[in-house]
Amino acid sequence: MKTENLALLFGLILASCSLIPAAHTAIRPSAKGQWGRVVPIADNAHPNLYYNQSEINELRNMILVQHSPAHLYDLYMNRFRNKIAVQTDGKTGNPHGRNMEAAISYMIEPTAAKADAIKASLLSFVTNAPTGLGTWYNTPGRFFAGYSLPWMYDLLLAYNPERLSATDRTTLKAWFLKSATNLKFETRTVYLNNDRTVNSGTTREGKAMMPFPNWYSRFMGPSLACALLSGDQAAIDYWADSGWPHGLFTTPSDIATYGLPATVNRYDLVMYLLSTYASGANSDSYDREGFTVSDHSWYTTSYVATDVNHSDGGSYHFAHQAGAIFGAEMAYHNGMAKVFSITDAGSEPALLRTYKRALESRDESDRRPTSLSGHPFIGWDLIIWMGYRRYNDPVIEEAVSSLGGKGNYGVEFAPEIYVFFGYPRHVTWSSGGDSSRRRVSAASEVR
Repeated sequence: MKTENLALLFGLILASCSLIPAAHTAIRPSAKGQWGRVVPIADNAHPNLYYNQSEINELRNMILVQHSPAHLYDLYMNRFRNKIAVQTDGKTGNPHGRNMEAAISYMIEPTAAKADAIKASLLSFVTNAPTGLGTWYNTPGRFFAGYSLPWMYDLLLAYNPERLSATDRTTLKAWFLKSATNLKFETRTVYLNNDRTVNSGTTREGKAMMPFPNWYSRFMGPSLACALLSGDQAAIDYWADSGWPHGLFTTPSDIATYGLPATVNRYDLVMYLLSTYASGANSDSYDREGFTVSDHSWYTTSYVATDVNHSDGGSYHFAHQAGAIFGAEMAYHNGMAKVFSITDAGSEPALLRTYKRALESRDESDRRPTSLSGHPFIGWDLIIWMGYRRYNDPVIEEAVSSLGGKGNYGVEFAPEIYVFFGYPRHVTWSSGGDSSRRRVSAASEVR
């Protein structure tokens, strides 16, 4: 071939190469376990989902011996004692609520009859939902059973392991794994608009972020509980700390080409905590409850309020973090020792800011004209008792005695469950006082 022809060919090759888009720089997953790696509950380590044995011993002493605090003793005696687990037909009712109460009853005063009822309940779910649990929404006979069933199994193995044969255990662990994986989906490209285009995100409080909707937090909490009882580390990682890049709050439309593996989950526990804004607000505080940080006002959602029947709102603020709040307790008991300190904004942990944002809303206005009190009701939500369990902060300290009486955020649990889960109190993070944020007390209640 002549020299001039070789030069022409080489030039054509160079020209064609210049038309090929440059390869994206791979986005590296974050290292797992930065705040402690969540691991399966070992066969010889039960109970360890929401409480370990030391905490349970303390609760038993508080309730059965000391009868203190009085409101916890009364709650147990009047609401939870002697409750028996119920079965499901997979089609009707909501056994989850009763089974949470039965788990508390069995944990404090285990009996053979309670153990047998728990076993029957567990196996009824395997029979009537053989492919495992799915979404909580509109699923009669199941709903949020992903929280109660793993707990009953955890407690049964602690106090009456003889009730379950080796075959039963193998069957139930496999069923929990199905339940833990049913709600996994491809979260590297997140479509949030009806036309299947990618929501590019919004900048608020200096943070550019696509929304983290409450829907996926409510996937995460029950799925993580099931994963912890399944024995499967990959399932636990997916829901607790999957390696999604911790600073990646927006998602380019072509992120799937950036090299992130399918095992990363944008909606894991760690990311829900890191996505909390500096003010303590979250995606749903802004998008569903109309929070504005400039004047600390709200335009809450209420599905029952009318022009003639006013009602307060604000429930999505906690609905957004419900999975993270219960997920944090699970994670803390199983390896993520620093979960209650996780933050990406300021010095206060994400969950503490979540609780304080709710409490401060007691004195913040609700612009919705059909609001009953003129304020969101979330500042009185009993879920704040779970913050009392782990945080020593004056805003929470001064408010817990006045919680309740104004509604609650959602359908995961009966409100009284949260009061119980406020004990025993073992603080993991103390503020030592905070003069930069207004203190809230019972006196701030609008009467």
